[in-house]
Amino acid sequence: MKLTRRQKRELLLLIFAIVLGAILGFAVRAYLQKGNSVSSGKSFPGGHPPFNGTSSQVSVSPIEPDKVIAIVDSKEILGKELNKYVKFYLGAGGLTEENLTPNQILFFRRLALNDLIEQPILEKIGKEQALSVSEVELDEFIQRAKEPFSSEKEFLDDLSNTLGLTLSEFREVAGRMLLREKLVEATEVDAQISEEELDAQMEKLSRMMENHPGGKVALPSKEELRAQMIQERKRFSFDLFLSKEKEKHNIKILDPTLEAPPLTNPSSSENPHELAPTAKPVPH
Repeated sequence: MKLTRRQKRELLLLIFAIVLGAILGFAVRAYLQKGNSVSSGKSFPGGHPPFNGTSSQVSVSPIEPDKVIAIVDSKEILGKELNKYVKFYLGAGGLTEENLTPNQILFFRRLALNDLIEQPILEKIGKEQALSVSEVELDEFIQRAKEPFSSEKEFLDDLSNTLGLTLSEFREVAGRMLLREKLVEATEVDAQISEEELDAQMEKLSRMMENHPGGKVALPSKEELRAQMIQERKRFSFDLFLSKEKEKHNIKILDPTLEAPPLTNPSSSENPHELAPTAKPVPH
């Protein structure tokens, strides 16, 4: 069966979903919980968030490419870097700024800036924990991304049009995100999940999927859900550790509207569990 261009793009983004899930998925969920201008109430895995796009509480202006947005220790983050990362995140979600309210645009700017701030800190943690992404791993990742496309040119064109990246930039971003996933995976957490917790989470997921816009969605098995819940614990625990590491650095955000919101525990009251704030990645 011949894939359409949209299907190829979605397959490409599906690979990125593995590493974007921890960042984008939880960040969007935290944003929705705060009652901002994104209309909530339904899950949107695999599709577009249900933006209303009608009202806004703030106004935003284009970011000048040479404007200094933030400083991490002595390293400046410029507007052009932020703009590129924002385009990447919007492309990964199938969105454009034209379809977003000012509040929604600010959310993606904050998300992108937070990642730019964390990049050198993640690299430092990786060195300390002797974790890195090899050239072979990057080659394999990129090869998987290329598979749905009929030619190198088609892949590069789609990469540029969808995510706003060149191949070398794609490789760099993939390396950073794969490193983050390795650090998350190496994080030690309590992996004991009771049957009560599992049943409550399955029931919650079932309710969420009842009115999925894409139609009926198959629910994961209990073991698949258990693995997802453990991974969620790891991600949040690593984020706690990372937030403490960031406090050791001199970080200045020159535009207060771009300050990231506080870290929000993705667990609900239906599935409470404690995460050690001192948890950190450990070498395998």
